[in-house]
Amino acid sequence: MERCESISNDCFYESSAENKKVEIFTGDKIGRCSINSNVRGMHLILEHLVGVAELSFESDFEQDNWENKLSFDNLTSLTMKGKFLNDFSIFNNLVGLTSLKIINCENFKTLSGLENLTFLTSLTVNDTGITSVIPLKNLINLTYLDLKNNAIGPFSVEENENVSNLDILASLHPNGLREGNTKGKLKQLYLQGNDSLSGVIENHSILKLEWTNGSIW
Repeated sequence: MERCESISNDCFYESSAENKKVEIFTGDKIGRCSINSNVRGMHLILEHLVGVAELSFESDFEQDNWENKLSFDNLTSLTMKGKFLNDFSIFNNLVGLTSLKIINCENFKTLSGLENLTFLTSLTVNDTGITSVIPLKNLINLTYLDLKNNAIGPFSVEENENVSNLDILASLHPNGLREGNTKGKLKQLYLQGNDSLSGVIENHSILKLEWTNGSIW
């Protein structure tokens, strides 16, 4: 099976004669899965998708209901939606991800944890409450970054010092300034809808870099 759309909580079980759930399918054959169900047992489904490479899911209940952390050895693409999702604490290991989308997760306040996703080439974070891009500063494999409609301002605080969010983003561009011999690959960046940057970004060197597909602001 290559694709499984909106599977139910009982997708991997059948009832025995004693009316007990018996596992009938491990999900290791599913390569792409999109789950739109908001049942509280959704974590049981995700725990069984051991071989999935592309996963999209939406959660409409609080993460406290997740009993165990999720781990996907083959996962390369992940899309997360849902107002109650607020961090990556439900995941154990995502280091193989190349594409990540976080959409309409209004309770997301931090991107902490992304610093470990060094294989990411595409990242979309829209309509959240994030204020800092510090966790992105060493993700030099990013080529596409969409940060529209968040709460990103000109500065973040790291080790009690103000750090320029715009400097960090500019450093991910191939012509951006970085320490050492590392170079970023970022060519597409979108910052529209971050109102705290108004009046600041216009005077920053980030606008002078050559960005693909139009204006970043």
